[in-house]
Amino acid sequence: MNKFLLILLLLVLSTPLLAHDSGFWVEGGYGGGAFLMNTGYQREIVDDIKWFSGIGYGIGNQYGVGVVDLRVTVPREGIFGGIGVCYALYSERVADIPGISGTLPSKNLVGAELLAGARMENRTYQIGYNTALGIRASAGYEF
Repeated sequence: MNKFLLILLLLVLSTPLLAHDSGFWVEGGYGGGAFLMNTGYQREIVDDIKWFSGIGYGIGNQYGVGVVDLRVTVPREGIFGGIGVCYALYSERVADIPGISGTLPSKNLVGAELLAGARMENRTYQIGYNTALGIRASAGYEF
């Protein structure tokens, strides 16, 4: 319960106070060797640079993975690039995650992420690499 409260506090504090545009987002895709669903809150910091904070859960082959995400994206002519950090909580020590060789050293990992994608109106499509989740790919919707 204490971990959940800490994660919730991080989500609340992670959004900048001065923002132009904000809203909720959802996404589904692949990460950590699992089907991963995320939801969270996003804010535009300045000139389409967006800050995302979210929480998600993935279902893999006989294991689950909880994820807390913090990301910043920067647009360039219909596409965007970004960086992020995440905290991944695996239910088991797992192996054979695409993009990560061997068995994960721990069930709780902090990872850095590089991502790229396209934004079309309120829809997003992205692919990236995360040191805790391996290869990630997702499609999402911003409200």
